[in-house]
Amino acid sequence: MVATATVSPPAALKNVPVLKGHPVMGVMSELAKSQLAVLQRGFAELGDTFGLQVPVLHTVVAVNPVDVQRVLVDNARNYGKSTRGYTMLKLLLGQGLLTAEGDPWLRQRRIAQPGFNRERIGGFAATMTRMTEDMLADWAPTVTAGGTVDVAHEMMKVTLRIVGSTLLSMETRDHADAVGEALTRGQEYINYRMTHMFALPRIVPTARNREFTRHRDGLTALVDSAISTRRRSGEHKEDLLSMLMLARDEETGATMSDHQLRDEVTTMMLAGHETTAMTLTWALHLLARHPEIEQRLRAELAGVLGGRVPTLADLKQLPLLERVVKEVLRLYPPAWIMGRNAIQEDTLGGYHVPKGSYVFISPFLTQRSPTVWKDPDGFDPDRFLPERMAGMHKYAYFPFSAGQRKCIGDFFAMMEAQLILATILQRVAATHAGDPNVEMEPLITLRPRHGELKMRLSAAPVVTPGAPTAVPVDDATAAAAAAAGCPFHAARLRQ
Repeated sequence: MVATATVSPPAALKNVPVLKGHPVMGVMSELAKSQLAVLQRGFAELGDTFGLQVPVLHTVVAVNPVDVQRVLVDNARNYGKSTRGYTMLKLLLGQGLLTAEGDPWLRQRRIAQPGFNRERIGGFAATMTRMTEDMLADWAPTVTAGGTVDVAHEMMKVTLRIVGSTLLSMETRDHADAVGEALTRGQEYINYRMTHMFALPRIVPTARNREFTRHRDGLTALVDSAISTRRRSGEHKEDLLSMLMLARDEETGATMSDHQLRDEVTTMMLAGHETTAMTLTWALHLLARHPEIEQRLRAELAGVLGGRVPTLADLKQLPLLERVVKEVLRLYPPAWIMGRNAIQEDTLGGYHVPKGSYVFISPFLTQRSPTVWKDPDGFDPDRFLPERMAGMHKYAYFPFSAGQRKCIGDFFAMMEAQLILATILQRVAATHAGDPNVEMEPLITLRPRHGELKMRLSAAPVVTPGAPTAVPVDDATAAAAAAAGCPFHAARLRQ
């Protein structure tokens, strides 16, 4: 059922506190440098609900899980996607599931949904591990020599190959660099136009405008070629493109036009490979920073897999692997911010939200909120143990969004991240080749600075299955256990 809009009366409500900046331009110059840094400062200084001083627009940033639920679920009908950000994103992705809204979105979602059932997606598991093994084979000389690779680039390549195969039945090795470059430059361009209100119109042939058009047209040509080739052949393959071509709206019987197909495929290429690539990149970064957790994970993999390639069925027996991926997504959600437009006035955090306000929800801020999470910036996969999650607000964690607009590919992404990570860790160890304090770059997705993370590769250590391994424990707990004179208890605290 589609949520219906409800309106809260603004009487006696306060105005949202605003993060101030330049008298005329507000915080626009800061936003141009780092949108994430501005939001972090606003949250630190003003709390769960605050606004940003920017020209023309009234903005609200809502961090509390209760308000996240209202915007994305309970009153979702009141919060549309008619924002500057989504308007810019359409320049790259068109009217796909990510950017469309209203009846067009609902129709496309109905058509696409059957292709993302778990049985169909589960059939792609072998492709995911096979292409990861191909990558590891390419890495072999580097591993032997103890050399370095840019793991961010490598994760982008392998996930692009996977999405190319599962979406289009196409080998993308020859296109990986071009597609990756197009998506990166496209994101940088969109980020620029969102934070520079007086940027010259797109019809003006500036170097920046021409570069974006060139990259976007190259991406469009690749997708159009795949669609037209499939149309001409009349062949139906076990991939998502064939499913989208054959699917019909259950209510109207309509199918997708080639233009709609292009927009959906382009959207899925971005959402289906870059988000997982960044999740894996941050996972390798965090595990290298926390070798005791990596050791536990290797022991779990050794006990269940014994060195063989993981399957979808194995994932049920690898609970720590799942918790590690969830914790990576908590700390570094690829889709780190979501914008909405208030169609009617509302109330968030006890403050008045005027009609037409831009409302921002940030998984990054909520999932690192000290009022919601204990040790919010710490890497602690065991926080996702059921007993520790008991009592947590349902929307304290929403890396794939929530409600009717929740990411259609969440199961695909979780399965892919776990299978790739399990395959890598059994063969390779990765340590930072440079400064382990990696700076974040918040584009459409949350990347390492410059989209790079250099790591040194070596052969994975031999691990005895089921061997006891240590995990971090806070000093106060360890001290209390030691004071109790119970070494066994102190050790148990680290299990």
